[in-house]
Amino acid sequence: MLTVLMATRNRARILGEVLDSYGRLQPPSSGWKLVVVDNGSTDETAPVIASFANRLPLHSVREPKLGKNFALNTALGLVEGDLVVFTDDDAFPASDWLLQLRKAADTQPGYSMFGGTIVPRWEAPLQAGSNG
Repeated sequence: MLTVLMATRNRARILGEVLDSYGRLQPPSSGWKLVVVDNGSTDETAPVIASFANRLPLHSVREPKLGKNFALNTALGLVEGDLVVFTDDDAFPASDWLLQLRKAADTQPGYSMFGGTIVPRWEAPLQAGSNG
């Protein structure tokens, strides 16, 4: 079992797409759950999260005290399993993301932290000569 932790605030515009990508993940055989902490959103973030309750192994909680660390500390109380994965609310995982993290943790017991490549997904094409 592994737990994915995500803090979010006022991301309703993109969060639905992100959570939809979680619905396409290949689940590890040991199982997984996603904990999403709404960190005091004032937009439609809460209804977006709720709309995925029946589609994902989702547990949501609200942390009114603003700050990503406060939100993630709240999420830690909902961790299950032997592997905790931290992610961002604008990251779209590859379909085998959880499988690869599970494999790394299982085959590399001497390590306690793992990372990987993050490929930008730009909202608009970059202009020539821009610095990104």
